[in-house]
Amino acid sequence: AGSMKDYGVLLRRHVVRVHGFVGRMVTNAEDAEELTQNVFAKAYAHLADYDEERRAFVTWLQRIAYHEGIDHLRRSSEERLLSLDDDDADWQVADECMADEPFDDMRTERIELLRKAVLTLPKDDQMLLHLRYNDGKTLADIGFILDRQPDYLATRLQRIRKRLHKLIKQMEYHEKE
Repeated sequence: AGSMKDYGVLLRRHVVRVHGFVGRMVTNAEDAEELTQNVFAKAYAHLADYDEERRAFVTWLQRIAYHEGIDHLRRSSEERLLSLDDDDADWQVADECMADEPFDDMRTERIELLRKAVLTLPKDDQMLLHLRYNDGKTLADIGFILDRQPDYLATRLQRIRKRLHKLIKQMEYHEKE
């Protein structure tokens, strides 16, 4: 209803999560701070558009944050944006089951290789992985945030896992040399 007091409550409740979310998209702490402020300004301006029956408030905020981050990256040319639609033909794994192999072994060294491999992925792929596996978002919620269909995201996640499989295998091979 436009209450600044209630808006302050929302801000305090979600600022850390939103800041962390945009912080994964940009490398500069000042940019992350500015984007966080922009997200809450846009959220306040569009509170009437929020439909609590469709999505959780934090998911709605993450959608705004994602689009703010993408707009910022496009404006600043901070990094080449890679689309979720990039061709993955060169990352094909012969056996679909092999794509899960590196994830079945969760020894410390394997987890570290996985972390390194994830950091080599495009920001869009990193964000998709984070939303799914760290935040535990459903594909429907991720689709809402990223403006993508859940079926597309499921396929994309499989491709990312295949890519990570290949990257981890390459890292392991180079470690043995």
